[in-house]
Amino acid sequence: MSKAPGIYTKLTAIGLGSLGFARLWSGPDHLLEVTAYGFSERYRRFYWREIEAVLVRRTAVRLIWNLIGGAFAAISLGGLAVSLHYSARSTSGPEEVLLGISIGLCGLIAAVSLIVLLVNTLLGPRCVCLLRLPVGVERLAAPTRMRVAIRMLEKIAPRIELAQTELVAAPLP
Repeated sequence: MSKAPGIYTKLTAIGLGSLGFARLWSGPDHLLEVTAYGFSERYRRFYWREIEAVLVRRTAVRLIWNLIGGAFAAISLGGLAVSLHYSARSTSGPEEVLLGISIGLCGLIAAVSLIVLLVNTLLGPRCVCLLRLPVGVERLAAPTRMRVAIRMLEKIAPRIELAQTELVAAPLP
C-alpha cells in the first residue's frame, strides 16, 4: 500500500532557536512553524495572503559565542601550558597525579572550546527572521543562520507572491 502524499513541505531542518527546537513547513495556503519545548510543541500558522514582508536581519550572536569560546580556549590552553611546565620538572607523588588531572582537564576544555568555535564559524552568520503581518510583527524561531534563511526566502517568495496576486486579481463584489 502506497503512502498518501503529505500536504506539507519541509522548508528548514531542525534549528536550535532561542525558544527551543524549531522547524518551518510550507502548506498549501500557509507557512507552519513547529517549535518543540521538551515534551510539548507549539504550532503557529501564517497565511501566505497575510504576509506583508519577510525581514531577515543579521545578529551579533555568532560573534558573542566566538568570543566566549575563544576566552575558554585561551584560559584552558594557558592552564595546559602551566601544567605541562610543572610536570616537566619531574615531580613525584600526589603532585604528579594532580598535574596529570589538570593536564587532562585543561586539554579537554580546550578541545571542546575549539571545536565549538570552529563549528560556529563554519555554520555562518546568525540572523533573526521576522514576518510583517497586518496585526504586527512576529518573530520566527527558525531559521537562525543566514544561509538557511536565504534558501527559505527563495522557496517562500513565489508562494507569497502567487497568493497575493490571486487576491488582487479577484473581482470585487
